[in-house]
Amino acid sequence: MLYSKTITEVRQALKTTFDDIYEWFGQPEEVRGYKPADGGWSINEILEHITLTTHFLMIIVRNGYPKAIKRASRQNVEDAESDLEKIVPIGQRGSFVRIRPEHMEPTATKPISEVLGLMRRQQGECLEILARAVAGP
Repeated sequence: MLYSKTITEVRQALKTTFDDIYEWFGQPEEVRGYKPADGGWSINEILEHITLTTHFLMIIVRNGYPKAIKRASRQNVEDAESDLEKIVPIGQRGSFVRIRPEHMEPTATKPISEVLGLMRRQQGECLEILARAVAGP
């Protein structure tokens, strides 16, 4: 199977990352709702922002996956793996300048249960696409 190690690593990273994030939903509302004096976001707002970011990333994944499968079927793709170390800097704070678009800012109007449900659906869809990649076209 092509990219089996890469797919396994991505699947594990999704599970680990989301498991870490889900722990925040279990915190008391007064902890999740606390707004720092410097104007930073509350935990609730950060959790909502994650779903907003994931929404737009999933659009890219949904559109890119079928194109990648089609391209792979037309070309002789060698059995290799992705160098995931190359994308590590993306997750490091301050590694690149990015101005967040307004539509990615949390509104703090969604109930936390709705944010959690959306996040779980997003993770599920991601894992489903990875499973399709493992199964092949």
